[in-house]
Amino acid sequence: SFASPAEVVKVADCVRDANLDVWAAADSKVSTAIMEEVFRIAGVDAERLPYGEDGMADATNAEVICSAFCTPELEKNYRFPLQPLGCMHFGLYATPSHAMSMMTTKISEWPRMIVGYSPVSQGQSDDRTGFFEHARLTPKYVSFPTSAGAVEALHNGEIDTLFLYTPFGKRPDGVVEVVPIGDRNVYFAVRKDKTELFDRLSRTYRKFYIDDIDKIDDWRAT
Repeated sequence: SFASPAEVVKVADCVRDANLDVWAAADSKVSTAIMEEVFRIAGVDAERLPYGEDGMADATNAEVICSAFCTPELEKNYRFPLQPLGCMHFGLYATPSHAMSMMTTKISEWPRMIVGYSPVSQGQSDDRTGFFEHARLTPKYVSFPTSAGAVEALHNGEIDTLFLYTPFGKRPDGVVEVVPIGDRNVYFAVRKDKTELFDRLSRTYRKFYIDDIDKIDDWRAT
């Protein structure tokens, strides 16, 4: 049976504070809305952990993480359901003029570039270096607190390209995808010592997804 509403569960609310990372806001909005319903139906009172200065929720004490990538780092302490909440696309982007030049030049002949990126997920694996290592290129990397800041730096000419995770195929205005690298599913994750909670939330999510798929699709369309 489901626990009473009095049961409090510590939750890292989303991958990033959507107010700080506007390109992740759509994903955060949908994932948060889904999990609000799952928590309500499962009789869970979610105590959301605060964001730190970097815009990340402190997941150290979280029993549930919403909107997380399934990474080796997180799999050490958390279990993931089979069914994802959504999907994020990952790619290398540039301004339209620079993108045209890059796409008409062999990757092996690209000049050494300054590449911007923004971490978007708790326990994020380093997806960006694999592409350039495979191409045997050694760019200079610059980290930005938010994707929005990296996009602004791109338009200001401070960086040459940037890596972005974008939800549901959306991307910022004024940038072109040079290399589509791949898609990564986004899940909720439950701490491994919370077996009953994991089973309950997984059952609830599956049932909610089947019964209310139209509602979820409407959230994703907005």
